[in-house]
Amino acid sequence: MVQPGVEDFPVYFSEEERSYLAGSPFIDYIDTENEDIRYDYSLIAREMPDFGAKYTLDDFKKAKMLVISRNFGVTMNGVETNLQVPLADMFNTETPKNALWYYDDSRHGFIVEAYADVAAGAQLFDSYGKKCNYRFFLNYAFINLNKDGENPENEFPLFIGLDEEDPSFDIKKEVFLDGMESTITEFRVQGHMKEKVMDNFLSWIRFVVFDGDLDDLYVRVTDAFEEAKRLAES
Repeated sequence: MVQPGVEDFPVYFSEEERSYLAGSPFIDYIDTENEDIRYDYSLIAREMPDFGAKYTLDDFKKAKMLVISRNFGVTMNGVETNLQVPLADMFNTETPKNALWYYDDSRHGFIVEAYADVAAGAQLFDSYGKKCNYRFFLNYAFINLNKDGENPENEFPLFIGLDEEDPSFDIKKEVFLDGMESTITEFRVQGHMKEKVMDNFLSWIRFVVFDGDLDDLYVRVTDAFEEAKRLAES
């Protein structure tokens, strides 16, 4: 799956193409990405007038999508950074992979090694990492499916807030949420329970619908925080 030119990336979708995504939260991801690109460009152009005079917003947009889709996150001399590596950025992703890459400080270079036996003339595959398909689609312009036609890392955003009709709404907000202005929380739920986000998601739902003794709940929550603090310091 050789990556396409940036003109096929979702940030360039026409209104007709966007219409196929009606009802999907992916529309919001596209709009947010485009807004971030406009913001970054305007900020750089304001601070560096020569940049704005030489490059258009579209130039910047194309460059950013090329970088996002072809960068490698590495650690160099203990510092996390990103690299652009021609040729290596042409590798496709597959599970299981047959090659791995890393930066070697002692050799001062980016290394690609065979992860398994590779026949002469066979294609090298690395891994683009475990990602939800919205990230694959947004940043690479394709979706990633396993041999069963699924992606177990897929997420769906859910926004769940306190019920303002709940008689305990004010107490929950002021005491348990420290008076936070917004009582709505976003969770990227998954189809399995392997990630911590799912524990947090279920805990939040239990709190939202809780209609028992709030004094007892407060004591239990406080004790749990104190125990967690003690374990962290021990």
